[in-house]
Amino acid sequence: MKSIAVYLTIVLAIVFLVPSTGWAAAGFVEKGIYGAYQNTDQVGDGLGAGIKLTLDAKKVLPAKYDLIGGVDIRGNWTGNYRDDRQLFSLECIYTIGLDMHKGLKPYIGVGAGGYIWHSDADEKHYEADDTLAGNVVFGIEKRVRESTAFFAEGKYLYGDSALEGFGANIGVNWLW
Repeated sequence: MKSIAVYLTIVLAIVFLVPSTGWAAAGFVEKGIYGAYQNTDQVGDGLGAGIKLTLDAKKVLPAKYDLIGGVDIRGNWTGNYRDDRQLFSLECIYTIGLDMHKGLKPYIGVGAGGYIWHSDADEKHYEADDTLAGNVVFGIEKRVRESTAFFAEGKYLYGDSALEGFGANIGVNWLW
């Protein structure tokens, strides 16, 4: 339980302290919240929530292509309520998207994260080590106002057999 408290402290510090740096002064910070679904070998069908901080690198190629890169720092929790298995994660994902017509931005990303398992159930049944793993995301974002955007994305975790699986996130971002 101590590792979960440390994890939550780190996530909250990142989300609330980083925007006070030079990134925020340049208008490159987005904060977001989302609902999460993840299907892994150990958690099964897990539902949960997450928060994210996006540090946009803005244009990565000449203006005619409108490619926008960024780094997402995410804290996530998913749980399987039937078996009381939970997964906490802290991820860093590099994304690149194509800024299209009327605020529409499809994107892809790749990254890595740290994952902490927790269960109050019979621990012998769900043995999995806390681990590092990779992830791939693909999604779409729709800016509805200058400072607000909705997003939906698919996600695949890989690198640890207990962790591998598909997931999805749906949420909202606010530009700070």
